[in-house]
Amino acid sequence: MDHGGELVNLLVTTGEQSGDFQASLLLEEIKKVEPSAEFWGIGGDKLRACGMDVVVDIADMAAMGISDVAKKLFFYKKILSEIVSEFKRRKSDGAILVDFPGFNLRLASKLHKLGAKIVYYISPQVWAWGEGRVKRIKRYVDRMICILPFEPEFYAAHGVEVSYVGHPLYDVVKPECDEGEFREAIGHRGRFLVMMPGSREAEVRRLLELMIDVVSVLRLKHKELIGVIPVARNVKGLFEKISLPDFVVTVDGLTYSAMAYADAGLIASGTAVLEAMLLGLPAVVVYRVDPLSWYLGRLLIKTRYFAIANIIAGEEVLPEFIQRIPKWKVIKAVDELLSDREKNMRLREKLLSLRDLLGPKGAAGRAAKIVAELFR
Repeated sequence: MDHGGELVNLLVTTGEQSGDFQASLLLEEIKKVEPSAEFWGIGGDKLRACGMDVVVDIADMAAMGISDVAKKLFFYKKILSEIVSEFKRRKSDGAILVDFPGFNLRLASKLHKLGAKIVYYISPQVWAWGEGRVKRIKRYVDRMICILPFEPEFYAAHGVEVSYVGHPLYDVVKPECDEGEFREAIGHRGRFLVMMPGSREAEVRRLLELMIDVVSVLRLKHKELIGVIPVARNVKGLFEKISLPDFVVTVDGLTYSAMAYADAGLIASGTAVLEAMLLGLPAVVVYRVDPLSWYLGRLLIKTRYFAIANIIAGEEVLPEFIQRIPKWKVIKAVDELLSDREKNMRLREKLLSLRDLLGPKGAAGRAAKIVAELFR
């Protein structure tokens, strides 16, 4: 990024908590290559902490499903216009777009008209449900930087300039403390199920009651079992209003410890599934969206599986129950993980073998070097 001593100024946009975190890892690595680089855009606490000028917070961008998005269309259009105007005012050198395709691909088309150079970091799941978007990516994006092992072949087949770096979470997903400290934090020495109902309010509202019911029934057999919820930042306010049963506790800032030391997990499909895979957590995956999103999604989705660990494996490694969720089947699946120790251990070993597919270490650093070359 040698601009003859001039500062490099880049727009960075993401719309979710996981994107905020992974983008922050990338920016920290870019700053090692070009310490004077300046970043601004749409992000959250993680990007703000690494020095980015956050002009729109991801908390304002959150939406889940087609119905939620439809309610915020005017807002998204307004933000899109403001970002483009700010891009021109700041005379930015280019943009790093992180996932969040509904917004970012529209932004890419407008920045492309300005002659901006565009890097897309963390591919939208077009290989699963939106192959029509590949043409837009090819037209507007100068380089797609992929983090999943099967993505480069897909993009290369569609003529997209693509680089594969491995997954940035490979380096950072590890327990925040030892098990003794964690047990002290939750006040429980017995068995526990880690419950992860999601990082959006809509996800929590659709999944939390189911998860609590599952733990309640399982306690009839597993007397000492409790549920532990690592509360995501975006939903802290919601959990402050929720009255939880005494057999469910929450933790803050100890997500990976909760996953690493749990006997099993019950988790919403999303980044948490990938984190479970990296930590070797035997888990059952559940997910619900609004009915309209589900109906349209079923017409578009091309993959056999929903959970990313199963997509990577090419088989159902983690049991998944999507949309119409029979509670008794979820209870049975979780009970098997708690009762059958051999099955539990085999699943842990299988997940850890899949983990190696996302390495080696240093994904964010490799991505930073690609970005540096493109903007040099």
